[in-house]
Amino acid sequence: MLDRTKAPEVHEFDTVHLDVPKSEILPNGLELAVVNYGDVDVCQIDVYIKHGVVNEKEPALVQFVSRTITMGTDEYSVDQIAEILDFYGASLTSVEGDNYMMMSLKSTNRNLPKVLPVMYDCLTKPTFPPSVVEKVREKFVADVAVAQERVAFMARRRLRELLLGANHPAAVVVNEEVAANITCEKLLDFHKRYFAPGNCIVVVSGSISDAELDLVRSTFGGWEARQHEHSQELPVYPQDTMYDVVQKDGALQSAVLIAMDVVPRSHPDYIKLRTLVTALGGYSGCRLMKNIREEKGYTYGIQSYLLGKENEGRIEITTQCGTPYTKAVIEEIKHELKALREEPIGEDELHQVRSYVMSELVKTLDNAFSRASYIGLIKIGYLYEDYFDKQFDQVKNVTSRELQLLAQKYLTEDRMRIVVAGDATQM
Repeated sequence: MLDRTKAPEVHEFDTVHLDVPKSEILPNGLELAVVNYGDVDVCQIDVYIKHGVVNEKEPALVQFVSRTITMGTDEYSVDQIAEILDFYGASLTSVEGDNYMMMSLKSTNRNLPKVLPVMYDCLTKPTFPPSVVEKVREKFVADVAVAQERVAFMARRRLRELLLGANHPAAVVVNEEVAANITCEKLLDFHKRYFAPGNCIVVVSGSISDAELDLVRSTFGGWEARQHEHSQELPVYPQDTMYDVVQKDGALQSAVLIAMDVVPRSHPDYIKLRTLVTALGGYSGCRLMKNIREEKGYTYGIQSYLLGKENEGRIEITTQCGTPYTKAVIEEIKHELKALREEPIGEDELHQVRSYVMSELVKTLDNAFSRASYIGLIKIGYLYEDYFDKQFDQVKNVTSRELQLLAQKYLTEDRMRIVVAGDATQM
């Protein structure tokens, strides 16, 4: 019998491994991967399209496609789609990322034959009805207009301009003029150019039997093969400005956003650098939180994270604070960077950081859907295949001295690009 008066024993993590399934290529060129895991009869179908926000020359076009593609087809109206999904307890969503778009269907296995045709029609035969596009346009513009009044949005927009160039489509604010340029014809043309079997990857996850797999094969296998355009990231034109203030008269808070260019995900330093950034500001007990939130009381929250891509990487530190504390917050951030450069992390803190990072990694293995999300990013080339295993091994064995050397190499003030949004007269 369980003795509840005794705390459970604490064990160190053993080595963990993420199995990456081999892909199957259907006759029409579509890539199919299966994550068969779990014993509950539910499934998820994720379709990745290899084209995203930073690949598209037309501002907001990817976002509009993502928001309207599930709202009407040759076979189903937007109301019919909603009724079918609701009746069978399924959900169908579409999201966009920097380098991809994704449509995702969640369903019970029993009801998959009823709802998969809806997903397939949205994927292959959307009509982008004018009335729907107009409603999305109105909401999009209204949401952006509201967001533009927030200092966090203002700082993020300015940072994108500094990193990408003011005219880069991903840095353009979607106002009424920009949104008005998005027409049904452009949406249909975009779909024709990029939504093709050879430009898509399907990841099926859950408790998958032969019946579900055969249904997926027959459904997506019926998608006619055709030529598609190949995506490339658009050129960027970073600006030299390393410190900038976006003025908002009367703002009671300032948004502070700091970016530091570092190394891409494939670089040997990347995984251990991610551990260092976690110690700096990546969890509730991190240094930035202890100093700036708990001790100084300047902010409700502050965080740092490492963003890695195939050819670039960037550390970001972000927070909001009372306007009078803006400069003090920046100085305290610099103080914490300096401390990591000058003194090795203590063993107790290192153990805590390692345990946190490894715990977050292990969550990836919790269920089929979390595994599928990770594997989907591998399949589209966002992550390399053994990235998970390398992360776990390197985090488990990283030393304080290694992290200090990385801090001296990357956490330097000359790398800091600082953007502040708020009332400069009160800072």
